[in-house]
Amino acid sequence: TLIAMKVSDTDYRIWDAFCPNQAPTSCSLMDIDGVNAVCSCESYSYSLFTGDGAQGEYTMKPYRYSVLGNGVIRIYN
Repeated sequence: TLIAMKVSDTDYRIWDAFCPNQAPTSCSLMDIDGVNAVCSCESYSYSLFTGDGAQGEYTMKPYRYSVLGNGVIRIYN
């Protein structure tokens, strides 16, 4: 599961949607709160611009992308 945020026509932020500081559980998927992603279990908050958070040891896992045109992007790792 991914979180994709469009910054401009050619700039995106693509992140793994699982909380980076927690082992996978039933509440590992993050929720979106404005321009932040929030871990459901611990309420850790991460910037969708940078992937950084104030709590926890790890940042969000980024994915690479290519803009193919006509509103289509290719996401890969």
